[in-house]
Amino acid sequence: MKLPVTIGDVVDVLACQILPEKPEGLSDLTRYRRVTAVSSDSRNIQSGNLFVAIKGDSFDGHDFVANALSTGASSALVSADWAKTNGTDFDSFSILIVVEDVLESFQDLAIWYRSRLDTKVIGITGSSGKTTTKDMTAAILSTRYNILKTPGNLNSQLGLPQVLFQLDRIHDMAVLELGMNHAGEIARLTEIARPSLGVITNVGPVHLEHLRSIEGVASAKGELLDYLGEQDTVVLNADDSYVMSQRPRTPARLVTFGRNENANVRAKEVESTFTGSVFSLEDGTEFQVNIPGEHQVMNALAAIAVGQSFDVNH
Repeated sequence: MKLPVTIGDVVDVLACQILPEKPEGLSDLTRYRRVTAVSSDSRNIQSGNLFVAIKGDSFDGHDFVANALSTGASSALVSADWAKTNGTDFDSFSILIVVEDVLESFQDLAIWYRSRLDTKVIGITGSSGKTTTKDMTAAILSTRYNILKTPGNLNSQLGLPQVLFQLDRIHDMAVLELGMNHAGEIARLTEIARPSLGVITNVGPVHLEHLRSIEGVASAKGELLDYLGEQDTVVLNADDSYVMSQRPRTPARLVTFGRNENANVRAKEVESTFTGSVFSLEDGTEFQVNIPGEHQVMNALAAIAVGQSFDVNH
């Protein structure tokens, strides 16, 4: 964690029980103990870490609580169900923070941590191109600002909170990728990240086993727009009618990109080869994208649109 966080902070933020339980509650020694980082991987635990015992489809982090505490973690976020039968098996120096839902509590802690910073957040979602658009956007913005970006594709309900704990006061902006495969997930991610600018790259027939139709995909991606207010900005793909159909969900300032003649950031004279693409904007500025695939032009346009929204021009 970049900002100072203590065990007492975690306890105050979450509706939780502490084990081992003491009638007098947390001692000052425990309350002011520093949480040095948050990790859901017991293999990477360092001294003072908070270990988050996430339960997945094929694993259960609770199986590694003892290992995490023995290798340096000073506390572990665990479920009440697990604590009923395992919560008394640890010494008094190891703190178990007991909650009903570990993932939800982890996210709530990230919301609190995020609220302590005024960092501008750019949230990027879409059926494809999210990671490339994120990387291009971060590269453009980093010419003027100190940027934190999602490493790899840590864009999930678990990954996004981990990224947010890397935020520091030195960061002017965070460029964050938001992923989903069920309705409601983008809504939760935007609640956690609090973006002031949102990007939807495109909408395609993905996750139909959960979302049933491409219209369902568009609606799920459009949850990002529900969060954005009049003072915010939304960057949308003008060439994608499913993306544009979500526009009424926000009063935010609209910036569009694409090859459509009505796009605010429009690519002209596109030439693509097996090594990349070259295109120009309406003002004649020429760009070269050194990634194969003409579709990468759209990702570059989205990134350029974000840059222009923050006065980074080419």
